[in-house]
Amino acid sequence: MNEPLLNIKNLHTYFLIPEGVVRAVENVNLKIGKEEVLGLVGESGCGKSTTALSIMRLIREPGKIVGGEVWFNGRDLLKLKDKQMRKVRGAEISMVFQNPMDSMNPVFNVGSQISEAIKLHQNVQKREIKKRVAEILHKVGIPNPSKRMKDYPHQYSGGMAQRAMIAMALSCNPKLLIADEPTTSLDVTIQAQILELMKALRRDFGTSILLIGHDLGVISELSDKIAVMYAGKVVEYANLADLFQKPMHPYTQALLKCLPKLDEDMEKFHIIRGTVPDLINTPTGCRYHPRCEHAMKICSEQEPLLTEVKKMHTVACHLYDSDSDPNRQRR
Repeated sequence: MNEPLLNIKNLHTYFLIPEGVVRAVENVNLKIGKEEVLGLVGESGCGKSTTALSIMRLIREPGKIVGGEVWFNGRDLLKLKDKQMRKVRGAEISMVFQNPMDSMNPVFNVGSQISEAIKLHQNVQKREIKKRVAEILHKVGIPNPSKRMKDYPHQYSGGMAQRAMIAMALSCNPKLLIADEPTTSLDVTIQAQILELMKALRRDFGTSILLIGHDLGVISELSDKIAVMYAGKVVEYANLADLFQKPMHPYTQALLKCLPKLDEDMEKFHIIRGTVPDLINTPTGCRYHPRCEHAMKICSEQEPLLTEVKKMHTVACHLYDSDSDPNRQRR
């Protein structure tokens, strides 16, 4: 069996603030194979973006990666020196952030920002850089790229700015692209265009993708596998078809119920009761149990382990423990 391109083992990332320790990411294990797309889904504040920033080693104070390993292409990124890690960012792993307008420098034109990454990581002669920038902008669907590369970020629409961010991320042909909610601020038509673009990039460049979002419908358009996060932990991990056909964790089931259906009465629209827990004072046992429709006595007392219930389908839930457990009773 081939080694995964990215293998995250027991990752812990905390934020040490005066009020206490925010356990934003706790004991996360994920794998992404070559040319594979992994969808990472969950509510806002569940640790998705923190996981991505931990991979890139872009966690800032008061945040700190306190444990775990992030193996990429045979190296543990958490053990690299800062200089070595800077060579990995952009060249081997690139990231597309949630809001392109906040991620681009407003005082430099788009072309110069893309060319900066090429200068830093690629051995390309100066006269070839502009040509390379125009080519990559054309590949991501920017019209008249030779002219538009001279424009500033504020002269781009939201969809074009997101395409420019993807162009910047792909300018050095990275092995892994991390896309953090790349379609959140875009209308439905532009969302579809961005997803089609990412499909084409995967096909044409063989790029592996970590696609982060809160909308299972959007995530499903591109992903081979899906990991569901809740309150800093992965609670379910499965192939796309298995997760949609037979979701096992009650939280995943609830997320799927929230997807609107054309034949469904909007007055019966499903919501998940309660709120995401405070990550300083997390509930004992399973972190989802205060909101869970299937909660049992054991759920508030003992934390469930992420266990392979069937081939390539793991879940952290006491519903799949041995039936002989005496604590398996409704509250």
